[in-house]
Amino acid sequence: MPTSQKNRSSSKLTIAGTAVEVTHELVHIDSLRLDPENPRIRFQFKHGTRKKPTNAEELLAIVRAQPGYEDLQKQIRKQGGIHDPLIVRHDGTIVEGNTRFAVISFLAKPDRSVEQWTTVPVMRLAKGVSERTILLLMADYHIAGKTTWRPAAQADQIYRMIEESGVSAQDVADATRMTVKKVQQYVEAYKYLLHEVIPEVESGGKVDRQEILEKKFSHALELITRNNLKAIRDNPAERKRVAKLIATDKIQGLEVRKLPALMQHAKAKEILIKDGFKPASDALKRADPTVDSKILVRQ
Repeated sequence: MPTSQKNRSSSKLTIAGTAVEVTHELVHIDSLRLDPENPRIRFQFKHGTRKKPTNAEELLAIVRAQPGYEDLQKQIRKQGGIHDPLIVRHDGTIVEGNTRFAVISFLAKPDRSVEQWTTVPVMRLAKGVSERTILLLMADYHIAGKTTWRPAAQADQIYRMIEESGVSAQDVADATRMTVKKVQQYVEAYKYLLHEVIPEVESGGKVDRQEILEKKFSHALELITRNNLKAIRDNPAERKRVAKLIATDKIQGLEVRKLPALMQHAKAKEILIKDGFKPASDALKRADPTVDSKILVRQ
């Protein structure tokens, strides 16, 4: 359904320091579509148990399965529609606002003639906007902005931007308002999960990679960022040992920072590898009651 001229105006949107031409329009939802390569959608079928969607309904089902969908549906129903514009490519493919679109599509189902559910405001990007600029725009909205993705999804997007699309760490840092060091740490933690932890889990059979990436990202980030863990992360054998501990649930997120004390004590290390963090920690405390205060000093 075309947009009437009276419902259209133009302006510029600054993305990563670049001014991009956009038009503000009021459009029918039938002129819009989800993008199967949207990072959150792609994250689920690439790493999760879902198959790659083959049609619009399957795409909508993936978005509606996201955490927070039901709450957003209640909010949009209560406020009588969408007021903040969706951001779309020149052809109507949604860049930002996928969950809102999924909600409004559901609310429009009973009666497609109800304008409050079938007409939405959009900001349409000009045709020539580069893929790099669109990636930086999404990073701005969903890593630095108010509608943030989960840390693992943020790391997946940062990894994709740098490793697959050639965006510099500095540009990612500028878009996300992170430091370059933090951007690099997110990439390294994500790569550690992909290449070292997940293979350990998969050695026991087929797994849900998405679940591992989401649940274990904090573990990997601890290993990559903590100063007292440098000797462990620089040692391939110790990295592999920690990957096994993470993969077998023998250690939890914040416990990773206490690994040096356990791995430097022969008996505690043996128990850690066999039984996990808590029994090893208890054994170390029996051997050295002051260990907790020493750990705090080292961090």
